[in-house]
Formats: sequence, structure tokens, C-alpha cells
Amino acid sequence: MMARLVHLDPRRAKARTADLLEQFDLTEVARKPTATYSGGMRRRLDLAMSLMLNPAIVFLDEPTTGVDPRGRAVMWDIVRGLAEQGTTIFLTTQYLEEADQLASRVAVIDGGSITADGTPTELKRRVGSSHLVLELPTPDALAAAARMLPAATVDSDALSLRVAGSTDANTIRETLVRLDDAHVSMAIARSSVLAGHVYGGTILITVSIAALLGFALLLGHRPQADALDWLALAGLVAVVGFALAWLWVAFGLAAERPDTASNLPLLLMILPLLSGGFVPIESLPGWLQRIAEHQPFTPIIGTIRGLLAGAPEGRDAAWAVGWSIAIAVIGHVWSLWLYRRHAAPSMTRTAGVG
Repeated sequence: MMARLVHLDPRRAKARTADLLEQFDLTEVARKPTATYSGGMRRRLDLAMSLMLNPAIVFLDEPTTGVDPRGRAVMWDIVRGLAEQGTTIFLTTQYLEEADQLASRVAVIDGGSITADGTPTELKRRVGSSHLVLELPTPDALAAAARMLPAATVDSDALSLRVAGSTDANTIRETLVRLDDAHVSMAIARSSVLAGHVYGGTILITVSIAALLGFALLLGHRPQADALDWLALAGLVAVVGFALAWLWVAFGLAAERPDTASNLPLLLMILPLLSGGFVPIESLPGWLQRIAEHQPFTPIIGTIRGLLAGAPEGRDAAWAVGWSIAIAVIGHVWSLWLYRRHAAPSMTRTAGVG
């Protein structure tokens, strides 16, 4: 019907209708009566009808009012996609979060007059009050957190709490400690706990190796590496740092006491001394030669030395990358297994919140 109203020929009308139904995820219900559509599906259909001619400007009046959280997220993705294609969108909404998420510029209307306008960041800065948003995984966890923080604003659709006040590190830590003491779990992926340690460890190892190379330059070492060699060196250092970081995380999880956790990685510091990084392998005792030839730091150090000299050896580089991948996989699998084993009791306890 909309295609005929805008005078599209039958072929173009059929193609455009199919495109819009696919874009708005309505293909499977296209032949069903609209009376059977949910609120979110009706909103998407209304918007699809208005886009039959690819208008340059679209007016949306509260497009997500009465729509469930999943439907709201789908509608937000559609609006973002239209904006990325260059469509200008005028959107009215009662949800501050929706305006913050979608709008590049916001105008606040009161009594028919604009009382404030600007970017979302500018308007929030004018208000001058900070707040902390806590996202919870389940309605039960949200209810428990709301009891712990009675002054917070509850958003049941988004499963979140908005806590007004300071957002400095101490306040955030105290709030999370209170929730943890009450066995309220946050909507945080379990993998993010380990990933934070791994990323931090990777940065620490990379910076340490870079500092060591810088110290060598100060002592008078002059590398013959070209730009490609330096790029390869940076990649190798990052890969080695990532692999060792996973292994360090596994050591930390395997340790029973903090002092043990800090001492276990020291075992890795012995391996470079038993490699071919300092003296030729042929000059080592027979039993030590076998250790030096079959451990990761010999090809890693050899590859770094070759890259700095501008003449890397492909065989050493392949072994260095292979060892790094193997260490990363072992550390990753071992860390996840240890973490899940340690986390199981607390997860069982948290599951009873309500």
C-alpha cells in the first residue's frame, strides 16, 4: 500500500518491500495479520513504512514507549543504522537513557518551550551531579541491590540501579563491597576478571622488555633493524607478553597463599639463564644443551637478537611464535579451569539471592 501511495512501479515496490522487511526483521511475519504483532513489531512496521522512499529526514514520536527491553534494543540498533547511513532523525522520547544513547544533540522541552539544548555530554555537565549505574544479571539480584541501596533509582526494564553521588574510586569500591557482602552478583562476564589481569600483565611485560631495550641503547648498542624488523619485534614482544601473562594468572590461581602466588612466576626467570641467549649452546654441558635446545626462551631470544641485527632467522621466529601460542593456550585453559573451580562455591551461594 505504501509503495503505491508513493507511486513506485510494481517491480521496485516488491524489491523495496522485501529489503525493508529483512532490515527490520519482519520477513517471517510478513504474511500474518498485524493484529497478531507485538508492540515492538508494530513500531518497527510503522518505521519501515515511513522509509519506503529513503527519506532524508525521519520524525519518530516515542518509538519505544510500551516496548519490551529486547524490542527497545532492536529499535535502537535500527535508529543507529539509519543515522550511520546519513538519515537525519528527529526523535521525541521520555527516556533520558534513550536520548543519551541515540542523539547527537538533545533539546529539553517544557511547556512548549526549549529550556536546554546541546550534546548529551554538555547537558549532563550542566546538571553537575554524578551518578553510578549498576547493571544486575537478574530481577532477583536487582531487588536485593535495591534493598541495599534504598536511595537508588531502579530501572526494572534495564535491570539497573542509578546511584547518585560521588563516583570516585573509593565510593565505587565501597558500593561494590557492600553488594558483595550481601552476595549480590553484578552483570559482569566471568571472563572479564581474568582478562583484566592478563591485559595488565601483558602491558607490564611489554613495558619491561621495552625498558630493557632502551637501557641497551643508552649503553651504546646500535640495532641494524629496519622499520619492518621493529614492527615484527613489537608484535613478538606483545605475543610473548600475552602468553606469559596467561601463565602468571594460572600460577596465581594455583597458589594457596599470596606469597606463593608472587614467588611461583620466579621459576620462569630461570629459563632464560638456561637458554642459548647468553652463550652458544655448543659451549654448554651436554645435559644443559638438551634443556637449552628444547625450551621457549632460546628461539624467543634468538629471534629478538636477529630482528635487532636486521637478519632474523625464520626457523627461530616460527619456534618463538609456536612456543608463545602453546604457552598462551595452556595458561588460558589452566586459568579457566582453576577459576571455575574456585568460583563454583560463591556462585552457588549467590544463586540464592532473592
